This record gives sequence, C-alpha cells and structure tokens, in this order.
Amino acid sequence: MKHGVPPVRRIRRTLRSPRFVAWLLGALGLYLVVGSIIPQRSLDAAAVTRWAGRYPALGATFEALGLHEAFSHPMFLGMLFVLTASTVVCAWDRTARAARIMRSRGTVDARQVEALRTRPGARFEFDADDAEARYRDAGDALRRIGLRVRSGPLISEASSGAWGLLGSPIFHWAIVGLLLVVPVGALTRSEGLIGIVAGYEKPDVVESYGRLERGALHASMSGLTIGVEKDMPVEFIEDGIDRGAAPVVYLRDGDRELARGRVYPNKPLHHGALTVHISDWGLGAVTTLLEGDIASEPSQVLIDRDETSASGWASVTETYADPTGAEVASATFAPEFGANVAVRVEVARRDGSTISRVMGVGDAVDLADGVSLRIDHLGKYARLSVVDDWSISLLYALLVVACLSVGVSVLVPYRAAWVLLDRSGDVPALCVSVSHSRGDSGFVERVMVGVGAAVGKEDS
Repeated sequence: MKHGVPPVRRIRRTLRSPRFVAWLLGALGLYLVVGSIIPQRSLDAAAVTRWAGRYPALGATFEALGLHEAFSHPMFLGMLFVLTASTVVCAWDRTARAARIMRSRGTVDARQVEALRTRPGARFEFDADDAEARYRDAGDALRRIGLRVRSGPLISEASSGAWGLLGSPIFHWAIVGLLLVVPVGALTRSEGLIGIVAGYEKPDVVESYGRLERGALHASMSGLTIGVEKDMPVEFIEDGIDRGAAPVVYLRDGDRELARGRVYPNKPLHHGALTVHISDWGLGAVTTLLEGDIASEPSQVLIDRDETSASGWASVTETYADPTGAEVASATFAPEFGANVAVRVEVARRDGSTISRVMGVGDAVDLADGVSLRIDHLGKYARLSVVDDWSISLLYALLVVACLSVGVSVLVPYRAAWVLLDRSGDVPALCVSVSHSRGDSGFVERVMVGVGAAVGKEDS
C-alpha cells in the first residue's frame, strides 16, 4: 500500500486523473482508427482473406492480435470498461459537488467565515464610521453585475447560474449512458443482408437472409414482410447527384403497410427498431419447381455483380429436391445479356447427366423424370442491409442530451461571491472571495473592480 493510501482510493484517483483519461482516449482513438482500416471478419470475411493474402506478414500478426475482430476483442472491451468506470467516477463527483453547492446556497458556515477572514481574494479597509454603508454598497455592486444577493448583518452571499452546475454532471451521465448502451445494444441487435427481387417480397425471418449476425441476447426476428417495388433504378438522380441503386422498399404487417420509402446511400427506411439500408444490387430470377400439376412456392435466385470476373458477374448454384426431400439436381445460373436479359442454366442431374441452356421468362428445363424448373421472372434484385437495433434512437437521444448539457454549462456558468464585514482587526474591512466556472474566468476581475469602485477603495 503506497504511502498508506488504500488501493481503492488510488484506483479512484487514477480514474479521475485527466492525464490518465487523455492517454486512454488516445489509445482508444488509435485502436478505432486501426479497426476501421483493417477488414473486419464480421462485415466481410472474404475481404479479410484477400487482405491477408495481399499482406501475409501483417495478416499473421493482426490475426494473432485478433484485430480482424477488433470491436469484440478483449483489449477493446477492456479499454471501454475502464473509460466507462472513469466517466462514472467523474459524473459522481460532479453530481455530488453540484448537489452540495445547490443545498448550501444562501448559507455560510463557520469554516467559510474563517476562510473569508484569513484568506480573502481581496480586502478593502475603511474607517469605522462608514463600514456599514460600504458593506451595503458592495451588495449593490454585486447586484449590478447580475448576481442574486442574500445579505446578513456581517456577510453577503451572491450567486447566479446555479442550474448551470447541472450541465457537467448531466453531460457525464449521458456519456456513461452512451458507453453502456453501445455494448448492450450490440448484444441485443441483429444485422443481416437479405436479397429481394424487385417486385417481390420476403419475410423477415432467419431463413430469408444470406448473411445474418445476431447478438447473444437478440430475441427474435420481426416476422414483417419486406418488399421491393418492381421499378428499381440503378442510377437514381436526385439534386443532380447519382445516388446509385435506389429501390422503393416497404414494410408490411399482414395487409397493413407500416412504412415505405425510396432507399439509397445515407437515406435508409426506418420503422421502430428496424432500419433498412441499400447494400448493392444484382440480377434476380424467380423460379418455380414443377412436378406434374404440382407447383412449388416461387423461389428467388440472386446473382451478384463481380468486378473481378471478365463478365462482371458471378454465378450462383442452387440445389433442388423432390417432395420427399431427395436431391434430384443442382443448377448453376449465370446472366446472359442480349436483346433481352436471360440466364444460362447448367443442370447437373443426380444420374450424372448435364444440360446447359439459355433461358428467358417462361422457359423450363428438366431436372429429373417428371420434375422441371421454370423461369417466371427475370429482373434486378436489391441487396438490403436490415438492422434491428432498439438502441439507435436512444443513442441519438443521449447525444442530444450531452450536447444540450454542454450548452447549459457554457451559457449559464455558475458564479458566486461572498463579502464579509470583518471587525476583528484595528480597522473594519470588507473581505471578498469569488468562485466561478472555468468558462467565466473574467468574473473575478468584474467582481473585484465592481466592489472596489462601489466602495471607493483599491484592492489591498
């Protein structure tokens, strides 16, 4: 135990240290920059693989350090925990100080009187005959600079902006809220990519997503219907700016439409905790599996763009089964562009035979005896990023509270002054002391000059 200071007190002192907090914020900021530069496996696993191949030495190092999972790494979570603890300590201290000052407004105890007498900010001496008049003049001077004065026979207390004391505690508690809501929100949120052919819909259930990440405490998917209108421009011009792909997306609960809007970068669709962004677009085919007179539910086949491919497009393979669940064939779809959009379908049957056909809307291909696949629709599809996160609105609200509280602290600074009529010496004197917020340091001079001018004396 260093110098007899208890460990808890030393920890608390460290957490309150501005130097420690500055170093911690610097380290956290640097870590966030690194995490934003390095591909994150949770966002794009393929990008991590490509990055590691391009920088093999760094890739091995960053993999060992866990920097491809930067925002779930124990190092990041540890720094976030320490920063939260430090902010809680600061918030608690500022709250206690504000409460103490607000409770004591208008009162002066014996300790304060003794401090005013022995260690004043300024001392003005007078003849005994006019001491009381000078004392009253000092109170009037404090009123003229905007303070509320409470005068007793020998001591006056003047203050303003007491509510401004709440600005700093509220700001720090808002930051604490942000630091707590962020990890809790991460545990309860879901985020995934869902592809929907323009003119069609999909339910918001796990099976609809190509990629889905769910926090450990995420309850369940919304079950709402997500739809994309048929007309989907891929070069949407607004205010003279090409916004890229901009589908009209809607959310529906049964027959009741809940939300609708055109979605493009920086303009998502919101409804409750759900936020829908546009991620990309590609070619979509709607197919139906036919067995005799029985038709399956339509299925959406999504073909992505691929800038590394010579054609600029990828291909996608789907597996098909008969009503008993037995696999009958697989089909690989790739776009074909001519007079009309079509797809090349390469079928690999269970019996080992293969077939390749270019198909348009209405065409069918045999997958097995009595089982065929029909193309019902060809068009664009929207790859949507769907986020289910209740914490987003709360985060914005806490940010607003934090900004407003800073404004209160700056615009309504706490200021206080005390004047004591001291008769303990050979001649009477006025002892003046001042307290002020750091944002209003000129207040000291205004009080001293004002009181000095009012009583016709210089600071002694």
